[in-house]
Amino acid sequence: MDGDLLSFASILRNAAQERDPRLVWRVKGIPNESLYVAPVACKFFFEPTLARLRATGLRDELTFETVTLDAIPAGMSGKPLVALQWVIGEMIGAAGLLPWLKADQALRLKSWPIFPCSTTMRHTGASLPC
Repeated sequence: MDGDLLSFASILRNAAQERDPRLVWRVKGIPNESLYVAPVACKFFFEPTLARLRATGLRDELTFETVTLDAIPAGMSGKPLVALQWVIGEMIGAAGLLPWLKADQALRLKSWPIFPCSTTMRHTGASLPC
């Protein structure tokens, strides 16, 4: 499947609906890197930092491929999926509200996610994983 950041955000939004623990999505289109998402484990695998992912801009077409856990290169450690969801949301932010959110409804954050390490988001000053 091909897509862009909005497609990626939609895929990540629906990650909780997956049931097969062996399922992994490989995301291609990031210069010189692949990103893996294990939705049932709520983890993503990406060697560089999320700051580097943000810096790439991800403006090119992305390709999403379904693979299995053994496709993840040995030595890559999983990071909390929520961290990737926040970064992708931040990258889309300039385009406006995500289509599944209603502008006339109040949104409330139930809790601030805890990330293993942090760096400051460019626009809001909020803390996000590095």
